[in-house]
Amino acid sequence: MKRFLLVILAGALFVSSAFASITTCPAAGTAYSTYAVGGFTCTSGNLTFGGFTYASSASGTPIPSSAVSVTPITTTSNEGFQFQPTGMSVSNTGSTQNISDITLGYFVTDPFGITDLSMIFDGSFTGTGITGATETYCLNQTTLTGCPSPQIFSVTNPPLNQSNSVTFSAVTSIAISKDFSVASGTNGTATITTISNQFLQVPEPLSCALLGSGIVGLLLLRRRLYKR
Repeated sequence: MKRFLLVILAGALFVSSAFASITTCPAAGTAYSTYAVGGFTCTSGNLTFGGFTYASSASGTPIPSSAVSVTPITTTSNEGFQFQPTGMSVSNTGSTQNISDITLGYFVTDPFGITDLSMIFDGSFTGTGITGATETYCLNQTTLTGCPSPQIFSVTNPPLNQSNSVTFSAVTSIAISKDFSVASGTNGTATITTISNQFLQVPEPLSCALLGSGIVGLLLLRRRLYKR
């Protein structure tokens, strides 16, 4: 029995040390410009992120990638990112509508499978102002180029729709392009504060096996103690 428990403990320590050696995504508040460099990749849990791109529209005041901060969301098996653009706020000037827009993209992979993609939005508006985010994604791809069937979903304010999610059969990769936009209309204001992405994942088989082994070990130990 002692030998069996030692094997379980050794396996758990091995897994812990393996995960400790993985380079995780940068700390909360890191500028998106850190991500949007050639070949940058990082991990959060079992997820690997890469292929980061960025563009700011010519309309309104351009927002550099350094003005968008990124905070990794570390919820186990539902990791992702929160994006916080600085200065993404517009108001009308006389009868002129002002618009600001940024687009960023990346891919996410998980060898055990991803089954859900969600987006949560936080912004504000007055009058004719409109804020929102549109997400284009392609399953089982690491780029939208050549995607056979790109999918789109969005969040907007107004009308009030501050979160959205999609579910699908487990895939090992998703290519994503996110478009953030604010428009003042002819008599209003619009601001985007944060937008978050999270990815629900299939439980890691090894973790399930270790948990199962631990439960079996505890049951066997209890049985042995009971016999005494």
